[in-house]
Amino acid sequence: MLIVCHVISGLLIGYVSGSIIESLSHQYISDAPKAWRFFWRRHPYLCKILRETYFSHHVIHHVCTFREDHITQFGFVAPLRLAPPRQE
Repeated sequence: MLIVCHVISGLLIGYVSGSIIESLSHQYISDAPKAWRFFWRRHPYLCKILRETYFSHHVIHHVCTFREDHITQFGFVAPLRLAPPRQE
């Protein structure tokens, strides 16, 4: 019975600590304040992974994924036309 309690408490502690770490990293890295991003830009070698994380989350997830709203996440979006349409 003691082993089962240890396993369950370990799973619970792991879940809670993982949730807290994910929440904090989402708030302070993935959606970082402007002052932090300015610091990262000034120190690119030191903060490269933080800038990449911010870009991949904020720009790709928030800007490119949610084009219309937060409900229509992957709706149809007309492709960009780089050349003018042909006149036939």
